[in-house]
Amino acid sequence: MVFKIQNDNIQPTSYSDVAGSRSSGTTYQNNNDVALVWICSGSGGGNVQISSNGSTWINLGVLGAPGQFETSYTAIVPVGWRYRIASGAFSRWVESNH
Repeated sequence: MVFKIQNDNIQPTSYSDVAGSRSSGTTYQNNNDVALVWICSGSGGGNVQISSNGSTWINLGVLGAPGQFETSYTAIVPVGWRYRIASGAFSRWVESNH
């Protein structure tokens, strides 16, 4: 079981594969009232990024080398922050449910 911490209380949470409704090159924002856990993987060479303001991006890494290997990244996206795979293909995109 996976847990989240909210107001100093630990609560169970679940995850959904939302890859079918996500696109690289598109910016998404955490509009939940708690931090979002974001997990993505792929081998398309795309930059995995988060941002507090949508203009300055923190590059977490690159999704593998096309046709060679796949890598995965996990990020905690604070409330109001934005997240994206800037370009390239991904095979998995999972987000925590609240």
